[in-house]
Amino acid sequence: MTLSEDDIRKYAESAQKATAIINDFLEKEIVPVLLSQINPSDFEEIITGLYCRLVLFARTLSALSDPQHFQTVRTTARTAFELFLDIHQLAATPALAEKINAFTKVTKYDSARKLVMVAKKYPHLDLKRYRHQIAFIADAARTAEFEELVDRFWKQPNGKKNIPQHWSGLSIAERARNTGPEYDLMYYYDYVVNCTVSHSGIIFVQDMSHAFFVNAFGLGHIHFQKLILRATSIVCDALHIHDAKPNLRGKLDGMEMLSARIAAESIYPLDMSFAGDPTRVEL
Repeated sequence: MTLSEDDIRKYAESAQKATAIINDFLEKEIVPVLLSQINPSDFEEIITGLYCRLVLFARTLSALSDPQHFQTVRTTARTAFELFLDIHQLAATPALAEKINAFTKVTKYDSARKLVMVAKKYPHLDLKRYRHQIAFIADAARTAEFEELVDRFWKQPNGKKNIPQHWSGLSIAERARNTGPEYDLMYYYDYVVNCTVSHSGIIFVQDMSHAFFVNAFGLGHIHFQKLILRATSIVCDALHIHDAKPNLRGKLDGMEMLSARIAAESIYPLDMSFAGDPTRVEL
Protein backbone atom coordinates (compact mmCIF):
# COMPACT_ATOMS: atom_id res chain seq x y z
CA MET A 1 0.00 0.00 0.00
CA THR A 2 1.31 3.44 -0.94
CA LEU A 3 0.33 6.25 1.42
CA SER A 4 0.29 9.97 0.77
CA GLU A 5 2.76 12.14 2.64
CA ASP A 6 -0.04 13.37 4.89
CA ASP A 7 -1.06 9.78 5.68
CA ILE A 8 2.55 8.89 6.44
CA ARG A 9 2.64 11.77 8.92
CA LYS A 10 -0.61 10.61 10.52
CA TYR A 11 0.69 7.07 10.74
CA ALA A 12 3.95 8.22 12.35
CA GLU A 13 1.97 10.19 14.93
CA SER A 14 -0.20 7.13 15.56
CA ALA A 15 2.87 4.94 16.06
CA GLN A 16 4.31 7.32 18.63
CA LYS A 17 0.98 7.51 20.45
CA ALA A 18 0.91 3.72 20.59
CA THR A 19 4.37 3.65 22.18
CA ALA A 20 3.16 6.10 24.81
CA ILE A 21 0.08 3.97 25.53
CA ILE A 22 2.18 0.81 25.79
CA ASN A 23 4.63 2.56 28.08
CA ASP A 24 1.82 3.73 30.36
CA PHE A 25 0.40 0.21 30.49
CA LEU A 26 3.76 -1.36 31.35
CA GLU A 27 4.47 1.27 34.00
CA LYS A 28 1.17 0.45 35.72
CA GLU A 29 0.90 -3.32 35.19
CA ILE A 30 4.45 -4.72 34.97
CA VAL A 31 7.03 -2.42 36.53
CA PRO A 32 5.46 -2.37 40.04
CA VAL A 33 5.50 -6.18 40.10
CA LEU A 34 9.15 -6.29 39.07
CA LEU A 35 10.16 -3.72 41.66
CA SER A 36 8.34 -5.60 44.41
CA GLN A 37 10.57 -8.68 44.18
CA ILE A 38 12.14 -9.68 47.49
CA ASN A 39 15.59 -11.26 47.53
CA PRO A 40 15.63 -11.95 43.79
CA SER A 41 17.90 -14.66 42.44
CA ASP A 42 20.70 -13.78 40.04
CA PHE A 43 18.47 -14.87 37.17
CA GLU A 44 15.55 -12.73 38.36
CA GLU A 45 17.78 -9.74 38.96
CA ILE A 46 19.46 -9.92 35.55
CA ILE A 47 16.35 -10.51 33.47
CA THR A 48 14.61 -7.70 35.34
CA GLY A 49 17.56 -5.39 34.72
CA LEU A 50 17.60 -6.16 31.01
CA TYR A 51 13.87 -5.62 30.76
CA CYS A 52 13.94 -2.36 32.72
CA ARG A 53 16.36 -0.97 30.15
CA LEU A 54 13.62 -1.50 27.57
CA VAL A 55 11.11 0.24 29.83
CA LEU A 56 13.43 3.24 30.15
CA PHE A 57 13.71 3.37 26.37
CA ALA A 58 9.91 3.31 26.16
CA ARG A 59 9.81 6.32 28.47
CA THR A 60 12.21 8.16 26.18
CA LEU A 61 10.30 7.40 22.99
CA SER A 62 7.05 8.40 24.68
CA ALA A 63 8.50 11.86 25.27
CA LEU A 64 9.77 12.38 21.70
CA SER A 65 6.77 13.06 19.50
CA ASP A 66 8.39 14.95 16.62
CA PRO A 67 9.48 12.86 13.60
CA GLN A 68 12.76 14.80 13.56
CA HIS A 69 13.76 12.41 16.35
CA PHE A 70 13.84 9.53 13.86
CA GLN A 71 17.53 8.89 14.58
CA THR A 72 16.91 8.39 18.29
CA VAL A 73 13.92 6.15 17.57
CA ARG A 74 15.79 3.92 15.15
CA THR A 75 18.88 3.74 17.38
CA THR A 76 16.64 2.77 20.28
CA ALA A 77 14.99 0.05 18.17
CA ARG A 78 18.47 -1.25 17.36
CA THR A 79 19.39 -1.60 21.04
CA ALA A 80 15.97 -3.08 21.81
CA PHE A 81 16.69 -5.91 19.37
CA GLU A 82 19.93 -6.72 21.17
CA LEU A 83 18.23 -6.62 24.57
CA PHE A 84 15.42 -8.83 23.32
CA LEU A 85 17.91 -11.46 22.16
CA ASP A 86 19.55 -11.42 25.60
CA ILE A 87 16.20 -11.76 27.37
CA HIS A 88 15.09 -14.57 25.07
CA GLN A 89 18.32 -16.53 25.53
CA LEU A 90 18.47 -16.02 29.29
CA ALA A 91 14.82 -17.00 29.80
CA ALA A 92 15.42 -20.19 27.84
CA THR A 93 18.46 -21.08 29.96
CA PRO A 94 18.32 -19.37 33.38
CA ALA A 95 21.68 -20.89 34.39
CA LEU A 96 23.32 -18.43 31.98
CA ALA A 97 22.84 -15.75 34.65
CA GLU A 98 26.15 -16.86 36.18
CA LYS A 99 27.94 -16.30 32.88
CA ILE A 100 26.35 -12.87 32.39
CA ASN A 101 27.42 -11.84 35.89
CA ALA A 102 30.93 -13.03 35.11
CA PHE A 103 30.95 -11.05 31.86
CA THR A 104 30.12 -7.86 33.74
CA LYS A 105 33.09 -8.37 36.03
CA VAL A 106 35.64 -9.35 33.39
CA THR A 107 34.55 -6.57 31.03
CA LYS A 108 35.09 -3.92 33.72
CA TYR A 109 38.53 -5.30 34.49
CA ASP A 110 39.46 -5.68 30.82
CA SER A 111 38.35 -2.12 30.00
CA ALA A 112 40.48 -0.72 32.83
CA ARG A 113 43.43 -2.87 31.77
CA LYS A 114 43.29 -1.70 28.17
CA LEU A 115 42.91 1.95 29.15
CA VAL A 116 45.95 1.86 31.44
CA MET A 117 47.99 0.03 28.81
CA VAL A 118 47.25 2.73 26.23
CA ALA A 119 47.74 5.62 28.68
CA LYS A 120 51.21 4.36 29.62
CA LYS A 121 52.28 4.59 25.99
CA TYR A 122 52.29 8.39 26.31
CA PRO A 123 54.86 9.55 28.94
CA HIS A 124 53.62 13.14 28.85
CA LEU A 125 50.17 12.19 30.19
CA ASP A 126 49.25 12.78 33.80
CA LEU A 127 48.22 9.29 34.90
CA LYS A 128 46.47 10.65 37.99
CA ARG A 129 43.41 11.01 35.82
CA TYR A 130 43.36 7.22 35.51
CA ARG A 131 44.26 6.43 39.11
CA HIS A 132 41.03 4.52 39.74
CA GLN A 133 41.64 2.22 36.79
CA ILE A 134 45.28 1.74 37.80
CA ALA A 135 44.25 0.81 41.34
CA PHE A 136 41.52 -1.47 40.01
CA ILE A 137 43.84 -3.68 37.97
CA ALA A 138 46.56 -3.56 40.66
CA ASP A 139 44.22 -5.24 43.13
CA ALA A 140 45.46 -8.82 43.41
CA ALA A 141 42.03 -10.20 44.31
CA ARG A 142 40.39 -8.57 41.30
CA THR A 143 43.14 -9.81 39.02
CA ALA A 144 42.77 -13.36 40.32
CA GLU A 145 38.99 -13.16 39.90
CA PHE A 146 39.37 -11.88 36.34
CA GLU A 147 41.72 -14.69 35.34
CA GLU A 148 39.60 -17.38 36.99
CA LEU A 149 36.40 -16.21 35.32
CA VAL A 150 37.99 -15.88 31.89
CA ASP A 151 39.45 -19.37 32.14
CA ARG A 152 36.12 -20.77 33.29
CA PHE A 153 33.88 -19.20 30.66
CA TRP A 154 36.02 -17.92 27.76
CA LYS A 155 39.25 -19.91 27.85
CA GLN A 156 41.33 -19.48 24.69
CA PRO A 157 43.43 -22.32 23.20
CA ASN A 158 46.47 -20.01 23.07
CA GLY A 159 46.11 -19.05 26.72
CA LYS A 160 45.44 -15.36 25.99
CA LYS A 161 42.84 -13.48 28.02
CA ASN A 162 40.64 -12.35 25.14
CA ILE A 163 37.18 -11.17 26.13
CA PRO A 164 34.42 -11.64 23.52
CA GLN A 165 32.26 -8.73 22.44
CA HIS A 166 29.23 -10.43 23.97
CA TRP A 167 28.94 -12.80 26.91
CA SER A 168 27.66 -15.57 24.63
CA GLY A 169 30.73 -15.38 22.43
CA LEU A 170 28.38 -15.11 19.42
CA SER A 171 27.77 -12.30 16.96
CA ILE A 172 24.38 -10.58 16.83
CA ALA A 173 23.67 -12.30 13.51
CA GLU A 174 24.36 -15.70 15.08
CA ARG A 175 22.21 -14.95 18.11
CA ALA A 176 19.33 -13.78 15.89
CA ARG A 177 19.59 -16.92 13.78
CA ASN A 178 19.55 -19.09 16.89
CA THR A 179 16.41 -17.31 18.12
CA GLY A 180 14.42 -18.29 15.04
CA PRO A 181 13.74 -17.51 11.35
CA GLU A 182 11.68 -14.38 12.09
CA TYR A 183 14.53 -12.84 14.05
CA ASP A 184 17.13 -13.97 11.53
CA LEU A 185 15.21 -12.00 8.88
CA MET A 186 14.63 -9.13 11.32
CA TYR A 187 18.39 -8.86 11.76
CA TYR A 188 18.99 -8.47 8.02
CA TYR A 189 16.08 -6.07 7.52
CA ASP A 190 15.07 -3.90 10.48
CA TYR A 191 18.28 -4.24 12.48
CA VAL A 192 20.57 -3.45 9.56
CA VAL A 193 18.52 -0.35 8.71
CA ASN A 194 18.64 0.74 12.36
CA CYS A 195 22.42 0.26 12.40
CA THR A 196 22.73 2.42 9.29
CA VAL A 197 20.93 5.21 11.13
CA SER A 198 23.05 4.74 14.27
CA HIS A 199 26.44 4.77 12.58
CA SER A 200 28.20 7.80 11.18
CA GLY A 201 27.92 8.69 7.51
CA ILE A 202 25.17 9.85 5.14
CA ILE A 203 24.06 6.54 3.62
CA PHE A 204 20.68 6.70 5.31
CA VAL A 205 19.97 10.38 4.65
CA GLN A 206 21.43 11.04 1.22
CA ASP A 207 18.88 11.99 -1.44
CA MET A 208 15.88 11.00 0.70
CA SER A 209 12.59 12.88 0.91
CA HIS A 210 11.08 14.38 4.05
CA ALA A 211 8.35 11.72 3.98
CA PHE A 212 11.05 9.04 4.13
CA PHE A 213 12.29 10.29 7.49
CA VAL A 214 8.78 10.68 8.89
CA ASN A 215 8.12 7.11 7.85
CA ALA A 216 11.41 5.98 9.40
CA PHE A 217 10.23 7.50 12.67
CA GLY A 218 6.94 5.59 12.55
CA LEU A 219 8.45 2.26 11.54
CA GLY A 220 11.09 2.60 14.24
CA HIS A 221 8.30 2.81 16.80
CA ILE A 222 6.64 -0.29 15.30
CA HIS A 223 9.86 -2.26 15.52
CA PHE A 224 10.43 -1.17 19.11
CA GLN A 225 6.85 -1.97 20.14
CA LYS A 226 7.05 -5.49 18.77
CA LEU A 227 10.27 -6.17 20.65
CA ILE A 228 9.26 -4.71 24.01
CA LEU A 229 5.87 -6.46 23.96
CA ARG A 230 7.42 -9.82 23.15
CA ALA A 231 10.11 -9.27 25.75
CA THR A 232 7.36 -8.46 28.24
CA SER A 233 5.62 -11.76 27.54
CA ILE A 234 8.89 -13.66 27.99
CA VAL A 235 9.67 -11.91 31.27
CA CYS A 236 6.13 -12.43 32.55
CA ASP A 237 6.41 -16.14 31.80
CA ALA A 238 9.86 -16.40 33.35
CA LEU A 239 8.84 -14.60 36.54
CA HIS A 240 5.33 -16.17 36.71
CA ILE A 241 3.58 -12.82 36.38
CA HIS A 242 1.13 -14.35 33.92
CA ASP A 243 0.04 -16.74 36.65
CA ALA A 244 -0.83 -13.84 38.92
CA LYS A 245 -2.49 -11.86 36.12
CA PRO A 246 -4.31 -14.33 33.83
CA ASN A 247 -5.73 -11.62 31.54
CA LEU A 248 -2.35 -10.04 30.90
CA ARG A 249 -1.33 -12.31 28.02
CA GLY A 250 -4.31 -11.38 25.90
CA LYS A 251 -3.78 -7.67 26.53
CA LEU A 252 -0.16 -7.90 25.43
CA ASP A 253 -1.05 -9.84 22.29
CA GLY A 254 -3.64 -7.25 21.35
CA MET A 255 -1.20 -4.39 21.68
CA GLU A 256 0.96 -5.63 18.80
CA MET A 257 -1.59 -4.10 16.40
CA LEU A 258 -2.19 -0.98 18.47
CA SER A 259 -0.42 1.37 16.05
CA ALA A 260 -2.41 0.00 13.12
CA ARG A 261 -5.69 0.47 14.99
CA ILE A 262 -4.87 4.05 15.93
CA ALA A 263 -3.79 4.76 12.37
CA ALA A 264 -7.00 3.22 11.03
CA GLU A 265 -9.03 5.62 13.14
CA SER A 266 -7.11 8.67 11.89
CA ILE A 267 -6.39 7.72 8.28
CA TYR A 268 -9.49 5.63 7.51
CA PRO A 269 -12.25 7.10 9.73
CA LEU A 270 -15.00 5.84 7.43
CA ASP A 271 -13.75 2.27 7.37
CA MET A 272 -13.31 1.12 10.95
CA SER A 273 -13.21 -2.50 9.76
CA PHE A 274 -9.70 -1.89 8.37
CA ALA A 275 -7.58 -4.70 9.82
CA GLY A 276 -4.46 -4.54 7.67
CA ASP A 277 -1.12 -2.98 8.40
CA PRO A 278 -0.72 0.44 6.74
CA THR A 279 2.86 0.68 7.95
CA ARG A 280 4.81 -0.75 5.11
CA VAL A 281 5.99 2.20 3.07
CA GLU A 282 9.33 0.56 2.42
CA LEU A 283 12.64 2.03 3.53
